[in-house]
Amino acid sequence: MWQSRQTITNRFEKGARFFKEVIEYLKNNCLEKDSVVNYDETWRCAKMASKFWKRHVWCLVNLQARVAIYCYEDGARGCKVLKGILEGRVLRALQTDGYNVYLYLDDGMLDIDHVCCMAHAGGKFKYAVEIEH
Repeated sequence: MWQSRQTITNRFEKGARFFKEVIEYLKNNCLEKDSVVNYDETWRCAKMASKFWKRHVWCLVNLQARVAIYCYEDGARGCKVLKGILEGRVLRALQTDGYNVYLYLDDGMLDIDHVCCMAHAGGKFKYAVEIEH
């Protein structure tokens, strides 16, 4: 069955509004007040304009609320993305790896406890032992 371009566009817009509300709901549950959130980023190759680009995806996990959400903010990895996702939230603690953007959290960007990930810390100790034998 043939459908006009406008009909298809309208359906995509309606679906986008629906998913935007779902994502906001999940984000609000994941970043609810006084929660402990694990936060990390990873990268993937994305094909854009017939070229492959390195793009970053941020993952937020709240074990108590049993919510995990992935945030894609134009594939960026900087402090602006971190601030945009967390700004205005009142978390008890944020657990992260050693990526230096998280240091901005401790410089007054957000009033939360910044907790380092022990799995990442353990990896650093293992690396130090390998170097020193």
